[in-house]
Formats: sequence, C-alpha cells, structure tokens
Amino acid sequence: MTTATTVVDIGFYCGRFGPGFWGEPFNQLGNLAFIVGALIAFQAWRRQARRDPWQLPLFALAALIGIGSLVFHGHPTPLTLTADLVPIQLFGLALMAYVLRRHLKWSPGATVALLLGFFLVRQVWIRGVQPVGQVLHRGTSHEPDWKPE
Repeated sequence: MTTATTVVDIGFYCGRFGPGFWGEPFNQLGNLAFIVGALIAFQAWRRQARRDPWQLPLFALAALIGIGSLVFHGHPTPLTLTADLVPIQLFGLALMAYVLRRHLKWSPGATVALLLGFFLVRQVWIRGVQPVGQVLHRGTSHEPDWKPE
C-alpha cells in the first residue's frame, strides 16, 4: 500500500480551485472563522461574572479545529488529514461530555460509559463502512485541469 502524498492522491472534495495554500479559498476562510469564533467566545467568557472553566477546553478545541483544518486544506497529506480530523472528533466528544454533565446532570461514570460506547461504535462503523486507506486513495470525478508538481 502506497502512501498518498499529493492533493491528487487525497482527492478534491472541498472545492479546490488550484494548487497551493489558498487552493480552497472558501474552506480556508471558514477555517479562519473557527479561530476567530473561538477567540470571540473566550473574550465573552472572560467578561462574565460567573465563568464555567469547563468551557475553556471547548474554546481551545474550536480553535484547534480551525488550525488543523487550515493546515490540511492548505497542504493536504495523510499526516495533515489527522491534524484536521482529530480536533473535530475531540470537540464532538468534549461537547457531548459537557452537555451530559453540566446540563443533563449525568454522573461521571454514565458520561464516560456513553462517550466510550459512542466512540467505539463510531470507530467500528468507520472501519467497516469506509476503511481509511480507501478514503485517502479514492479518486474523484471532478479532477481540476492543473496537476500538482
């Protein structure tokens, strides 16, 4: 099995218009919005009289989503794909834990059990439905006119 190292190997599924860091301009602007949104949320949090410290990891993960996605969509490789996907997955789990504990008042044990179960079922589904190697090496029907160097 060979490792994908170019944009062509990974595929053009995010509106890539050309080569280079800004080859997906709409996606990159959206990624910057995650970073700005996280900073705005943090500033709003700092102005509150009663601050919930459990919100801080959510702000940090939102910023990491923007950074990881910015890196991947600017320079797509299997390694940067990980930088894109991991913060998204961690944010989803962290947000679920936050809602279960803070708003639904679940016990720590029940929260961990549900998160672990969700994570494991999701991993089995991903591996069974779309093996990562096939996702990374799958071709697309909308190849651009240019080819990476």
